[in-house]
Amino acid sequence: MKPSVIAILCAIRKRTSSFTWPSASSTANPLLVRLYQEINAIRVHALWAHMRNKIVNAENMRAYNQQHAAILRAIQARDAALAAETMTQHIEKARNDLIGAHSS
Repeated sequence: MKPSVIAILCAIRKRTSSFTWPSASSTANPLLVRLYQEINAIRVHALWAHMRNKIVNAENMRAYNQQHAAILRAIQARDAALAAETMTQHIEKARNDLIGAHSS
């Protein structure tokens, strides 16, 4: 039996949160933690869900997962510049994907 689209989206959201929340909270930076909390709060809005549903596909999820892995490797290597660059690329991809979803 194939999992439902809703089950897949819930699993993706859970995995994304399980990566980004510890990353934000481990900084002990109140501004970064608050920013993450605000972004996460937006994820429950219907428009966000609609746009996210348009961009969730195997290709994007593979790219996002590769970016998450690269961010984690940079953090583990204590390479702040690489971590920042990789995070920026990840955020820009997500932003561009979402903007594209909103305009289509």
